[in-house]
Amino acid sequence: ILRAQEISTGLPASSILATGWALILYTFFNAIRLISEFCIGFLSDSYPCIPKRLLLAVLGFGTFCKATFLLTQAGTSQSIWFLIFMLAAVSLASTTVLEKTYTAQLIDQHLIPQGYALLLMLIGISSLIAGTLVGIMWSNYSPHLAFGYASTISFIATVLLLLNKNN
Repeated sequence: ILRAQEISTGLPASSILATGWALILYTFFNAIRLISEFCIGFLSDSYPCIPKRLLLAVLGFGTFCKATFLLTQAGTSQSIWFLIFMLAAVSLASTTVLEKTYTAQLIDQHLIPQGYALLLMLIGISSLIAGTLVGIMWSNYSPHLAFGYASTISFIATVLLLLNKNN
């Protein structure tokens, strides 16, 4: 959102127009996320022949890789910003819906509560570390480096998940 405010309006991020633009994008993001969570959950439940890991890799991590890569290239085109926010919303919806489902497939039924707890703990720790690293890169070097790093890590996660043969 901060990057969209900085680039797309050409105005200081504190201006009323830049703030309005950020609100429009954030509202769009949340609408797409809401629709995507329902659709991805329906797809995952209705077509058990599609592996959860494949859906998570492509729709979750792969889509986030595309969104963050586009952020390294984004200019003032509003349509590109809507595309970025749409991809980010689909990615977040996918990981929200599919990470727990995929975790449940990988562990014994009686360990599911502990598995969820461990998953959420690791997500929290990795989010803290990633957010700190991206913030340092953004502040000390450039947003391009920060988003390039995020895109690279997402690409690696996508490939590793696709290569994983568990379910």
